[in-house]
Amino acid sequence: MSSPSTRRKSRQTGMKPLALMLLEVLALAIAWSAAPAWADDGEPAVAGSIEVRGLSCPFCARGLQTKIRDLAWVADVTVYVDDGRADFTVRQGRVPEVNALQTAVRDAGFTPGTTTLRARGQVERSGSDVLLVVGEGARLVLAAGAQRDRLLDEVGSSGRSVRVEGTAQTRGERTHVTVRSYRLL
Repeated sequence: MSSPSTRRKSRQTGMKPLALMLLEVLALAIAWSAAPAWADDGEPAVAGSIEVRGLSCPFCARGLQTKIRDLAWVADVTVYVDDGRADFTVRQGRVPEVNALQTAVRDAGFTPGTTTLRARGQVERSGSDVLLVVGEGARLVLAAGAQRDRLLDEVGSSGRSVRVEGTAQTRGERTHVTVRSYRLL
């Protein structure tokens, strides 16, 4: 016959695997919700970079990385000290807020430069706006310009997927991308 302390120990060890499994499931759920929206080819649906002036040491880069990672829409960020830039990926169903990104760079003690976005989605018209739908509820405004007009001519109303690259800025509540280049997918 086993003593009460032996029975208690065996019950406790039986609970450890269950508690660990629950923690693992919770960790996976958190990691999944923070994941960027990935396209079929393994690239994020929206990614970008921002020029950072005044970046000179790895310690400073760590503070910048933390400030950018704290933005609700950022899935991941990597800071390149030698290149003076920070690359980021965007969480699924979100779009980058360029003003917030620039503020994060300033709050870290640096001067923000140009923000460039690379995004994959489908072109959609909404009134006078031309949008790039990059995920459920996530839309970027494609700013008027020659490249955007060429893109519209090629895509028409086909619903084809397209990858665009361009400079980004926030106007009002929306992120606008001035298309530098595009590729039909």
